Order: sequence, then structure tokens, then C-alpha cells
Amino acid sequence: MNPRIFKKDLSEYGYSMEVDVKKDDCNREAAHWHLCKNGRRIGQIMVPRCVWTELPSDCSRRVITEAEELTREYSDEIESVYNYNRLNGAG
Repeated sequence: MNPRIFKKDLSEYGYSMEVDVKKDDCNREAAHWHLCKNGRRIGQIMVPRCVWTELPSDCSRRVITEAEELTREYSDEIESVYNYNRLNGAG
């Protein structure tokens, strides 16, 4: 099966949020998604608690706030995709 992809672009250029697609990654930790800058992962926020486990010190308050708002808004969908990818993610 193919993994599901869930990604949201942030309003600040170059920033986005994405869910893991690899089965091993999804089975290693509780549901979370990643803050990315220009396609490179730079942060991690747990779902649905909205707790950062990785956050770069140079990240703007605007980016952090928007990422937290998206996490709250899409927490059910993020968890659904994450749990699907635990079983059906990329090798």
C-alpha cells in the first residue's frame, strides 16, 4: 500500500508542516508532525497536545503560532494519517 501524505503550507514563505510517511518512523513515536523550512525538517510538534519536542531557536513567533493553530485545527486528520502510515507507510 501507499502512504498517505498530509502537508500544509504556512503563510510565511518556505515553511510547511508535514506528517511522516515511513512506517518505521510512525511506529517509533506517538503522533506528531514536522515543521519544515524549504523542505528540510527543523521542528517537531506532538498531536493533539500541541507540545514542541524540537523547535529551532531562530523560528519566528508567527511561524510557531501558525503551526500550533494548524495542529489544533487538523489534529484528528493528522492522527488518522499518522496511524494509517504506521501500517501502510513506505518501507
